[in-house]
Amino acid sequence: MSDTFSTSILLKPFALGLYIGFLISLIIFIREKIVQKRLKREIKNLKSHIQTKLEIESESNERKKREIEELKKQNENLRISLQKFIEKPGRRELKQLNLYQKAVEILTVKAPGFAQSWQSALE
Repeated sequence: MSDTFSTSILLKPFALGLYIGFLISLIIFIREKIVQKRLKREIKNLKSHIQTKLEIESESNERKKREIEELKKQNENLRISLQKFIEKPGRRELKQLNLYQKAVEILTVKAPGFAQSWQSALE
């Protein structure tokens, strides 16, 4: 009987230690699962934010590309129109006359006797 009694005394502290160790490991396990769930939820939220940001940037880039293409077309059309306008007959003469008119206006302002002599020359 003394052998059984000594074994039960030895088993009680061992069992108590085993139960305490199991309880501590169970608490740590539950805590880690809670943290893991929270991290998974946060990762899902961040993925959602990144996806939204990428979609917005993609739309913005597409809009900018369309705008650039439209501006290129407008630029080419304006260049062609300007070239046609310059090449029309009589445009060079009109440009030269416009230049002479500006020169006359400047001389009229700066030279006091020029206006009278110019008017008489025109008549």
